[in-house]
Amino acid sequence: MSGRVDAAQPEPSGDLHDVERALRAFQRVPTRESGKSAAVAIALAPAADGTWCFPLTLRSSGLRAHAGQYALPGGRISPGESPLEAAVRETEEELGLAAESWQRHYLLDDYLTRSGHVITPVVLLTDRPAAQLQPDPGEVADAFYVRLGELGAVEPRAAYDDSANRAFAIHVGPLVIFAPTGALLLQFRDLAIAGKTTRVQDVGEPVFAWA
Repeated sequence: MSGRVDAAQPEPSGDLHDVERALRAFQRVPTRESGKSAAVAIALAPAADGTWCFPLTLRSSGLRAHAGQYALPGGRISPGESPLEAAVRETEEELGLAAESWQRHYLLDDYLTRSGHVITPVVLLTDRPAAQLQPDPGEVADAFYVRLGELGAVEPRAAYDDSANRAFAIHVGPLVIFAPTGALLLQFRDLAIAGKTTRVQDVGEPVFAWA
């Protein structure tokens, strides 16, 4: 296991089954810190070309928090809910992806944000073809699928962070995504594409992500 962040894009394994094998073997680290519990979904489904893909959203400009930022579908965990239940519910509410679509799930490391949220990333999987997205306009300004191969290189962005933590951004196709979403995608990228464990709790957020 390694906490080292590799800047280069890892070479893909070329085997879709390797993705789930890596997820099954992953030893997740929950946070020991308390905070407001939230869950996000990396909702994997086969694209038309047979590769895994997952939806990414652009948050509506009318939202009170993190308006206009790119994010995975997700939100606060309601009382009595598990991270899985919250991730499935939010994915259906935000994108219209039916809860019964998902056949398997895996949890990645918790991520404690500067604003005091403990985010649990839930990887949802289905063998059914990726469904058409139906974004809720009240929450989502845009939504689109990202293929695993579009999770690209990582670059240091220390100038955007006033903390002692490392700040990195991950390239997702033409986009540049910062923590916390960028940190979650970085861990998922290394695990799904290279079968490598990268711990990302100390990957810092730029000020605009939490201020």
